[in-house]
Amino acid sequence: MGVSKMKNFIWICQHYFKRNVLVPSNLLLIGLPLVFIFAFTLIDQFLQAHGAPDFMSFDTIAIPMVLGFLFFGTDITANWLHSDLKGSVGARLLVTGIDKRTFFLSVTIAGWFYLFFMGMLLVAIVSLIFDGDWGNYAMVTVVILLLALLTQLIGVLIFYFTKDKKSSARVSHLFGEIFIGVSIFPYAFNMGEMLTRILSHSPVGIGVQATHADSFANALPNLGMLLGYIFVLLIAVFIVGRRKEQ
Repeated sequence: MGVSKMKNFIWICQHYFKRNVLVPSNLLLIGLPLVFIFAFTLIDQFLQAHGAPDFMSFDTIAIPMVLGFLFFGTDITANWLHSDLKGSVGARLLVTGIDKRTFFLSVTIAGWFYLFFMGMLLVAIVSLIFDGDWGNYAMVTVVILLLALLTQLIGVLIFYFTKDKKSSARVSHLFGEIFIGVSIFPYAFNMGEMLTRILSHSPVGIGVQATHADSFANALPNLGMLLGYIFVLLIAVFIVGRRKEQ
């Protein structure tokens, strides 16, 4: 990447990171998980007070909830690509000489960094409010970094396969709802050994297992699977992107 391309890349990344910060609806990525965690905590306390076992502990609710809500962030990249690349910004790119690949990459990286920032902020807030133990915080950081990238690659694919921002948002919200369900139910409820084992191999399930590992060495298989998901999505983005440009 030349000097001019690098400058354009950095400028676009900064621009869209700031725009992500200024979008009020993006704060739901923090607000909603906190509301749900608080609600589940109250339900658990009520049930325990009436003799029920503790089956909604911090580990079984908060960690998968936070990781699952990252998938609502798939709309971050898809939204800007729909609104800007297909609009007047796309025409201005041709005038300024900024190629679409640089723009694509910059917007995706900006979404990745923003979602990672929001994920870590949510981890900090949950730790302070609920006094939860996340275990190895370095591991949590790596898991959120990988899942945030995974969601933005999904967001690029959603952009390719949807015609406008509204349809993109609907698909993104569906992804979020699915992954919230996949995240919480296997850990909070008895869903059967076979189904639980299958769901534990979802990106969120793998992430939860990695956060429970007591060392990086023990978490390497899980981190490797997350990297495998990312690699597959990178190939899919490359293939679909080339076909769309033809």
